[in-house]
Amino acid sequence: MMMTRHWLLLVAILGMAALPSVGFAFSMSSLQNLPGVGVNVKQLPPDALKLGVSKETLRAVLAGGLTEAGVPVFDADRLQTVPGAPILELSVLVRKGRGGDSFIFSARLSLQEMVSLDRPTENLASIYAPTWEKHVLGVTDQEVFVRRAARQLLARFVREYKEEN
Repeated sequence: MMMTRHWLLLVAILGMAALPSVGFAFSMSSLQNLPGVGVNVKQLPPDALKLGVSKETLRAVLAGGLTEAGVPVFDADRLQTVPGAPILELSVLVRKGRGGDSFIFSARLSLQEMVSLDRPTENLASIYAPTWEKHVLGVTDQEVFVRRAARQLLARFVREYKEEN
């Protein structure tokens, strides 16, 4: 009896595999129909400055990389007219290691968008929340590696953005 069930299941699976497939693409990516983004680099900690990391340089890495890839970058005025006001935000944490010249760093690139909660809330219309996010950790003694990490995160965002748009 048990053997018969296994055979019936196998025949059913093979039969479904032989049916013509329907061309239906499904994605749950929050990057679908994203018209572009604003760019922000969060305030850097003192150890980042000691390493030579600057907010302006990181912002230029993001904005330049997005523009080069064909992803529209919005200024603050234009951003206010875009649904969700999407901002691609880079957060870099740096901490000097014990002894030596090494620094431990964490870089997080996230897409922050205005969202509304489905559940009833009092006095809360909408909030900024991450709808896409990637992280990288590293140890370095040179600022260039933090920039490289930011570029790697940006490349991941651009790749996924292009897959969805």
